[in-house]
Amino acid sequence: MPGLPIKGSGLKAIIRDTSHEASPASDEGNIPEGADRELFIEALKERALEFDQNGNLLDAFHLYRRVLRIDPSDTGTLYNIATIYYSADMKQKAVECLRAILEIDPSAELAAESLEEIEAEDV
Repeated sequence: MPGLPIKGSGLKAIIRDTSHEASPASDEGNIPEGADRELFIEALKERALEFDQNGNLLDAFHLYRRVLRIDPSDTGTLYNIATIYYSADMKQKAVECLRAILEIDPSAELAAESLEEIEAEDV
C-alpha cells in the first residue's frame, strides 16, 4: 500500500479501539431528516477524501466510518479505512478491511493485491 502519508504510533494510539465509541443504535451514521441518502453519503465521502488528501487522517477515518454505518457494503470506503489502518501500523485491522472487501466483491483487484502485499511483508 504505497504512498501513505504517515505511519506510526501516534495515529495508532488515536484510532485504536474507536469501534466502541458509537454503537449501531447511535445517530453518528444517521442521515439528517429530509436529506437524500445518496447525496449525503457522497458529501461525507468527498469531505473525508479532502481530509485524507490533506493528511488529516483522523478526521478522514471518522467520516469514512460514518459512511460505513450508513452503507456497510461501500468497498471504496472500506479500502480507504484499510489504508489508514495500514499507515498507523495496524496491519491486522487493514487486513480485516481488505478481507471484508473481498467478501463483498471477490473481483476487487486492488484489495486482493494490497492484501497480498501486506501478507508478504509478514513473511
